Amino acid sequence: MGRFFRDNYDDDTIRVDDLKDASKQFTNIVQKMTGHGGDVRSAITQSASEFSELVADDIKTQGQYDEQKWRDASANCMVGTWITDLWVKNVENFRKELDEIQKEWDSFPPRPGPTATASDPNNPTSIPRYPSSSSTVGNWPGAPWVSYDTAKENKLRELIKQAEKAQEDFEEEAKQRKNDLETGVDDEVIKRLTDAGVVGWGAYNILGPTQPIPLPVNKESGKKYAEKLKKGIEDGTLADCDYEELVLILNALGKKSAEHQGTGKGLSKDEKAFIDAVNSKLETLDPVPVPPGTEGEAHNIYRSPGVLSLPDHLEMLDVPEDDQKAILGAIGGGILVASDTRLGGGYDDVPASVKNAVEGSGRYEYPGKIDNWAHDTYRLSQLLQHAPEKLQGGTGFSAGLTTTIGVELEKNGGNFLHFDSHAGSEPFQNVIERTTLNKNANYLILTGNYESSSLTDDDITKALKGLYSYNWKDDGKALAGLTDWIAEDSDEEASDSSNYRQVEDAEKTRRIAAEAAIGFIERITDESMHEAIETNDSFSDFFGSGFGEANPELSKSMLSIFESYINDFGRDSESEHFNFYSGEEDDPLSDNGEYISIPAENRVNFMQLIASDEDSAKEMYTDIKNHQATMVETYFEASGSDELDDPHAVTGGNSGRLKGLFDSAVYNEGFRRFGDQRAAEDYLNTIGKVSTQAFVDQLVGEIPYVGGSTATLIKGGTDYFWDHNPSKYEAVEDALKSGEASYMNDGEMRTELEIKLQMLNHLKENGEIGKDKIHENLTNGEYSVSGLEGLPKIPEELKPGRRDQAFGNIDGSLGATGFKEEANEYVKFYNGGYEESEDLRRKGED
Repeated sequence: MGRFFRDNYDDDTIRVDDLKDASKQFTNIVQKMTGHGGDVRSAITQSASEFSELVADDIKTQGQYDEQKWRDASANCMVGTWITDLWVKNVENFRKELDEIQKEWDSFPPRPGPTATASDPNNPTSIPRYPSSSSTVGNWPGAPWVSYDTAKENKLRELIKQAEKAQEDFEEEAKQRKNDLETGVDDEVIKRLTDAGVVGWGAYNILGPTQPIPLPVNKESGKKYAEKLKKGIEDGTLADCDYEELVLILNALGKKSAEHQGTGKGLSKDEKAFIDAVNSKLETLDPVPVPPGTEGEAHNIYRSPGVLSLPDHLEMLDVPEDDQKAILGAIGGGILVASDTRLGGGYDDVPASVKNAVEGSGRYEYPGKIDNWAHDTYRLSQLLQHAPEKLQGGTGFSAGLTTTIGVELEKNGGNFLHFDSHAGSEPFQNVIERTTLNKNANYLILTGNYESSSLTDDDITKALKGLYSYNWKDDGKALAGLTDWIAEDSDEEASDSSNYRQVEDAEKTRRIAAEAAIGFIERITDESMHEAIETNDSFSDFFGSGFGEANPELSKSMLSIFESYINDFGRDSESEHFNFYSGEEDDPLSDNGEYISIPAENRVNFMQLIASDEDSAKEMYTDIKNHQATMVETYFEASGSDELDDPHAVTGGNSGRLKGLFDSAVYNEGFRRFGDQRAAEDYLNTIGKVSTQAFVDQLVGEIPYVGGSTATLIKGGTDYFWDHNPSKYEAVEDALKSGEASYMNDGEMRTELEIKLQMLNHLKENGEIGKDKIHENLTNGEYSVSGLEGLPKIPEELKPGRRDQAFGNIDGSLGATGFKEEANEYVKFYNGGYEESEDLRRKGED
């Protein structure tokens, strides 16, 4: 009879100690690469953290440090570690199984003494009889009906099959580990390793939040975790409550959701059920108790209920601030995830106490309904402020909160019990910073398409009025998120122009941005809205202060919209309607054949809001001057291709119209501040001077000014021009009042010089005119700069004699090319476009 030997199936060349050493070598590479001073394996696998926290500061500050490359290299090494660890596990489990089989073989009963036989040989079920009293009954499997040798042989065959199956499975594991090593970092490999329990939080920490969470995530576990947290709060034993895993899971799900919101991928049913279970359980929290000694005043003390009571509970329990932020941020992330249809949720899944805050004071009862709403919104801000970065709320949730805050501000002017009108605006800022991450919600608000049962027809207008006439503590930075996305999306292009789906998606993105821009400009520049913003008392910290000085970040955001549609701001203003046009590829001023139309009065009102911040005014001026140069180039391109019947009118008129709108907007802002046309003109000159200097400072290598030394001379000319702009007050007072005089006659002359120099420069750079055709004063003479041969520039001073001489030199050079009349025609349309905008200057001068 055979025997079982485990060693027949084992491979003694596989040495576990050597494998463990190999695993450490992978880890040691990561330790050296990251500069981690402790147990890097534990740091990577035992808890969720940011990858940047694993890398030493002296490595992160090196010029060659690239976090993504460090992540990739660390992931490859750690995957090697985890595969080796799993292989060790496979070997140990296989050998343990062989040991168990060997043990079972070795424990088979020994051969007995005299064999018992049946009392009736013809009836095997009869009672056995034994030949002698010394005989023992057999205790082997099947005894006494199966002989000992047969039973042992059967056992041997059974154990051999088990061993062979174990060996077959082991060999399959070996093949899988080999394939995993060859594959490297891969989603299937990572999931296999995570399920095997060798990864911990490692994949999440290195590869990001879309990796598997190494803890149970389902409805039952969510309920269990939340019950534990709630019990710790209610019993006052939170310090002894193990809530860290709940925070880790919720943060991991929040970060994963933030990634998925950009890809259209949702959470799994178990992940969503986990979040719903947590929210549902915490919504049953009671408000904090009434403070001792105020029991008789309880009816006057509002305490947030449900999940919104969590900040109060944590504060009452003296939970350390960092732990408070961690818990609140995790729960806040869960609320945001639950609200988003993209992740499998929706507004119906939002806890009831949170819905009240979203829907406004109308959901509260007297007394103090508005202050009670503000109190709940403050608590909600504490939850949302520390939620995972970039995690958005759902569209209905986000649009609802943004709109509600605006409506309440419009009704109450920020005069809530819990906030003063400026210093206390931070809670609203925190909420708005989060809600404006959702671009679809922003779009619905800006276009007036957001609908809610808690809103009336004009509440969108009221909301924008409340939001944009408020003096924000952060200079309007959070609210700027409502519109900041428009500029980026307006430039969306398909990475592959031959891919129809990409092209279609890019067109949709640009259309949405354009419609949002149109809707915003239409509403914010409406006469009543514009007046409400201009005359808002909360901006008036000192005489003359206004929208842009109180909220410069909002002016900058508006500037980005202006820059995106700058050609359209300079378009012919025949249309008095807001509209978006596409399919206009023959229009040289359109982008991708698309453009928007805005009535002229709304353009100037919008530009005035931008110009109310001096820095934004300078930037807008620079944009307009660069646009002036661009229009000259566009003119030459259009002339050469016969794209336009009258390129002078389209390009020159666009450039002049835009500059005229700017001057009118700045003048109007000056008139708003000082209430006097003389002061308004002084303000326009002041802004013109500082803006021109700012423009010149950045003109290195730009047409028509080239080189820093040239810029220095131009700046000197700028000082002369603006400081010596002749006074018109006494001589033309009546003409000014009637609007018959041009405010910027000298400015127009200077612009004509600029335009003609730009044209001359274009002709020279494109080989259409040789150096011999350019007047020597423009290259080597009075107006030149040593070392910058052939590069025309504006004279240092614009005294009449020198100005006339410059005109003569330039016109002579243009005449030598037969281009003088063309240049004069372009300037004529520029001036015509400029004059169109003069009627838009501040009314009430009569």
